[in-house]
Amino acid sequence: MKKIILLISLYGMLFSNCAFAKTTAPASNQRGNSCTSVESCLPLANAGNSEAQLKLGEVYLQAMQANKITPTDENLNNIYSWFKKPATEGFAKAQFHLGMYYFGIANRANACEETMEALPKVPKEQRRVIIGAIQSVFNSSTHYDLYNPQDIATICLNQKAKNLILAYYYDNAFNWFLKAANQNDSDAQVNLAMMYSNGVGVDQDNAKAVRWFVRAADLGNDDAESNLGAMYASGRYFTQNYNMAFYWFNKSAEHGNPQGQAQLATLYDQGLGIPKDKNQALKWYKASAQQGMPDSQATVGVMLAISDNQSLPTLMEAYAWLNVAIAQNNDDSQGLDYTEIKKLRDDIYSQFTEAQKKQADELSHKYWQRYVLGQKIS
Repeated sequence: MKKIILLISLYGMLFSNCAFAKTTAPASNQRGNSCTSVESCLPLANAGNSEAQLKLGEVYLQAMQANKITPTDENLNNIYSWFKKPATEGFAKAQFHLGMYYFGIANRANACEETMEALPKVPKEQRRVIIGAIQSVFNSSTHYDLYNPQDIATICLNQKAKNLILAYYYDNAFNWFLKAANQNDSDAQVNLAMMYSNGVGVDQDNAKAVRWFVRAADLGNDDAESNLGAMYASGRYFTQNYNMAFYWFNKSAEHGNPQGQAQLATLYDQGLGIPKDKNQALKWYKASAQQGMPDSQATVGVMLAISDNQSLPTLMEAYAWLNVAIAQNNDDSQGLDYTEIKKLRDDIYSQFTEAQKKQADELSHKYWQRYVLGQKIS
């Protein structure tokens, strides 16, 4: 088959802005969890056992992440209610989870339409606080019903009221993250760093952001390591230093962080701070791609398609990676031109025989199951 030639100005990943810690952190092992499933945890949790309540909440969160529980507001409120008692008693991971709960509500409330939809469903004690804040903003005795869409629209369109709502939830998120971070919960430390980095819920403060990222990285948090690498690579917080970027991206990649793997691949691909090494670049892009990163998947497909090896298996693999990446593209790619990538995919496919097209589509379907849906298949 003829060699495919594609001119792409940059198929390496751009050094992205910092990213928050994983939404669902690894399960807690604080104080020795006494149960491992809903069946074993629920009786203990109902009896007031804080360790069981923490574990039960985490089991439910993992089930939601696996699409076994629908992520409705009611389900989220029920799940996070299990973290309240252990968080109050000082369980760091429960404190982290409550921080994520409040942070998630604040993010949803940041858009007017979502504010209107979300506020009526918050717990009663939280509604009372919000209503009090809103009354003071409007300086009136008017009663605003957070179950009434018209009242919510009025509130939503008043920026001061909306800001008070956001402040309430961001303050709660920050306070719970801080409690957990001070107990060396590295995921909470990353999220504190991100709030300071972006000025979300707090005044923007680069020094505090760096401090919390370093503390989390010292504990081996792969998200913190990747973020520090991005800081050095971009020159946003430190003087640009690709050697230090390599140090942190390499640690993050070795710890299995898909973003860190993609960024490390970019350094190898472009020879930034280290000698160019296309084989190492492909290795780390592929590691990231196998964890479901669409831009990494596209980059692997491009690298294979324009490589010197134009064998049928290589082109089929290139097609499969490109196809799964294109299927996920939502215009949030970091520097990749998906219009050109689609042309490349179609160019490869046009060279296959009908039998080969069927084989390539089957391979693409397997990649989708394995690297997008996370299914274990042979």
